[in-house]
Order: sequence, then structure tokens, then C-alpha cells
Amino acid sequence: MANEQIIQLAVDLGTAISQSEEVARIREAQVRLAEDAEAYDLIMRYQDSKKNIENKLRDGLTVTKMEEEHINQLEQQIGNNDTLK
Repeated sequence: MANEQIIQLAVDLGTAISQSEEVARIREAQVRLAEDAEAYDLIMRYQDSKKNIENKLRDGLTVTKMEEEHINQLEQQIGNNDTLK
């Protein structure tokens, strides 16, 4: 297969993906998240907490019960947030 054909197939694939229903749903979810400050804050706090725990584990440190409970609380709040369901 020639390079030009590969490039054209890649362009066609990119176009098909960008026009897919899945991408449209992702974009809609991004808009809803941007409009819901509480949901956005929950996601940011969760990502930050998760990253801190992953860093501790990577460094061989112990994750405290309080940190585990905090992550569990955030996960529960995320599950209860209508925007994030």
C-alpha cells in the first residue's frame, strides 16, 4: 500500500471518528461538565487525590485509611452527581 493511500485512509478514519455519535456524546458531556462547577470540582479533586495516592504507592509509601476514605467519599459524590452519571 502506498504512503498516499495510507495517509488518505488515516484522514478518512479521522473524519469518520470526528463525525461519530460517540464523539458527539463526549462533546455534549464536556459542555455539561463545563457548565456544572460542582461536578468539575469533584472531578478535579478526585484526579488530584488519585494522583497523590498513585505517587505514594509508586514511592513505596503507605496510603492512610483517611486517604482511602477520602477517595471513596469522592467516588460516592461523583456517583451521586447528575452531571457525572
